Amino acid sequence: MLRLPSSWSRLDAVSGRDQLVFRRRAVELLQGLRDAAGLRLVVLATAIDQVLERVLGLHGRVQHLQAPAVRLGTLRDEALWGTYASHARRAAELLGEAPRATPIAARVLVGCLALGVEEASATRALASAAPLRPLLVLLSDRLAQPEHRELAAGLASALVARGKLPLDVAERLASLPAEHQPLLLDCVGYQPEASSLRVTETVRLGWDEQSRHARELFWDRGRALSIDAQLHRLAAEVYRACVERFHDDAYA
Repeated sequence: MLRLPSSWSRLDAVSGRDQLVFRRRAVELLQGLRDAAGLRLVVLATAIDQVLERVLGLHGRVQHLQAPAVRLGTLRDEALWGTYASHARRAAELLGEAPRATPIAARVLVGCLALGVEEASATRALASAAPLRPLLVLLSDRLAQPEHRELAAGLASALVARGKLPLDVAERLASLPAEHQPLLLDCVGYQPEASSLRVTETVRLGWDEQSRHARELFWDRGRALSIDAQLHRLAAEVYRACVERFHDDAYA
C-alpha cells in the first residue's frame, strides 16, 4: 500500500523551480505505478482531487464506496467511554441526524464535546460534506485555549509517533489526567489491539497544523520524547522543526 499525504492533492499549486521538480517526480512516480504490468491500482480516499484524477488517468474509472456507518450503540456504551460517557451519548444523539459522519469523525466529536465545544458549532460541522476536518478544527481550537494547555502538550507528545505505539508508552508520553484518558485512547486515537494505540493519519495532520502556532508545544513534545521515552533522535527532529518555525528560539 502506498499512502499519499494530503499535500499530494495539490500538485497544480506549485511555484518555484524546486517545487516544479518535485511535482514532475511525483507525477512520474504515480504514472509509473499506474502503468506497471500486472499491477492493479486501487485508490482509497474520501475524495479524489481533480488534479490527481487527471494525473492518474482515473476519469470514468473511480468507483465510489460508502463510508462505514457509525454504530451509535457503541457511543452509548458507558463502560467503553468511562468519564466521557455523557459526551458520547450526546454525540450519538447529534450523529443520528448526520448521515455523512464516519466512525473517526464520531470519535473526534466526542472529544470536542468533552472539551466544551458548543453544540451549535458541532452541528454545523456535522452538516458539512466531509465533517471530519471542521471537527478537527474545533478540537484544535479548544486545545489551544490556556485551560487545556497541559492536555494539548500531552497529546502532542504521543502523536509524534508514526504507526502503532505500545499502549503503556502512549499513556506515559501523554500523561493525561484520569478524567481525560478517553481523549487519547478513544477520540484522537484507537486501539487496534488491546496493548497498542494508533492515531489516524488525518487526525495527526490536523494536529500538526494546530501545533505549529505554539513553540511551547514543540518544547513539551521534545522533552517528553527525550526524557520520558528516551527517543532522542525523534526529540531532535521536533526541536529542529521548532527552530524552522521559530527562528529566534534559543531553547530549541
